[in-house]
Order: sequence, then structure tokens, then C-alpha cells
Amino acid sequence: MWAEAEADLGVDVIAPYRVDTIDCSAYFPQFGDRSGSPRGTLVLVGDLFDYYWQHARELGALGYLASFWGCRVYDRDAFIEPLTEYGWLGPIESAPGWYREFRDD
Repeated sequence: MWAEAEADLGVDVIAPYRVDTIDCSAYFPQFGDRSGSPRGTLVLVGDLFDYYWQHARELGALGYLASFWGCRVYDRDAFIEPLTEYGWLGPIESAPGWYREFRDD
């Protein structure tokens, strides 16, 4: 799912990803500016909601946005919506075309 998203959306996705002792499903280093998370977005997928929730504050303190996703297969629209909401961290000129098209600011 993550490799397909990376190829289709034209963005960096590192999966899986680990921060200190916290295992994350994926890392989108280019997204997160709107949420005040300069280090990017960590995606947490799965049934371990309590585990992820207890670490969300810690990840935020480290400069990451912790995002909980329910998807288990790649769906372009389901990925574009939250990523657009989080915001692009770099210059808008370097953002993928779909982001420039769908962003609302």
C-alpha cells in the first residue's frame, strides 16, 4: 500500500518507520505544516488505537503529527484528503500537482 501511494502520489513515504521506541506504519516527511508539525506526519494504522493514542502527545512534542488512518489498502482519494488537510512542508512550487489542485488555502 505505501509503495503504491508513493509512486502514484509522487511523494516520499517511508514505511514502516520508528521514532525512538514507537513503531509507526508510515512517515510522510513532506506533510504536516498546517498542524504545526515541522518534522512531518506519522501514520498509524491498525487495531492498536490505545497504543497509538498514548504516544500521540510524545510524537507531537518531537515535532511530528500522529495521524490515525483506518485504511488497509491504497485508495488515492482517501490519501489525498488528509494529506491536503495536513499541508505541504516545502515551497508550493515543489508540491505535487494534485496537492496544488485540491488545497483550499
